[in-house]
Amino acid sequence: PAYIKGRHLYGLNLTRDEIRRNGFAILVEGFLDLIVPYQFGIRNVAASLGTALTTDQVKLLGRFARKVVVNYDGDRAGVQAAKKSIEILLAEDIEVKVLVLPENADPDEFIRKFGAAEYHQRRAKAQPHIQFVIENALRDRSLHRPAEKAEAVEEVLPYIRAVNNRIQKREYFDLAMNQLQINDVALRRELWYSLRASTHVAGSAGEKILRRTGVKPTVAEQQ
Repeated sequence: PAYIKGRHLYGLNLTRDEIRRNGFAILVEGFLDLIVPYQFGIRNVAASLGTALTTDQVKLLGRFARKVVVNYDGDRAGVQAAKKSIEILLAEDIEVKVLVLPENADPDEFIRKFGAAEYHQRRAKAQPHIQFVIENALRDRSLHRPAEKAEAVEEVLPYIRAVNNRIQKREYFDLAMNQLQINDVALRRELWYSLRASTHVAGSAGEKILRRTGVKPTVAEQQ
């Protein structure tokens, strides 16, 4: 009755003051991913306990910090969970970075093996959310194949659209377009306007872009 996963964050009652002092929170998945860092002196941590992050949880976390480092497991399931969390965090105007530890280790394993100092060094190099999303969109895809390039673009767009600040949105957009090699000015303009439109219009714009590049749409933008 007192603890509801979708409304609370595990450990926040013990770590909220440290989160406020540090100015950012480290968001992890499991309870050991919080307990072990806490034992090693890393105490600006909160855990979602393996559930899909909710708006209620993000609003709660946002009371103590407006910056979050997402440090979920580096396996495929953890990456997907991190991507879903990013959208929820961005929608609440939280600045997001992502930390993926070597060899897909979780925080519990990594800190036990390498210690807190090494973890801090890795955390300091956490990626901005857009870089993490772009790299995952390009994984197992080639920009030399039009269909795969189109898929990568459509996978990245929702994570730019979720950013509310227009200046940040534009910066992320330009970064993504450069790395995804969308160089045609007209296509870039159309994509930019699609981010400011409704979901339906944005999806239509994405399909137009695919037609312009001579590629039949293979992945319709769902978000």
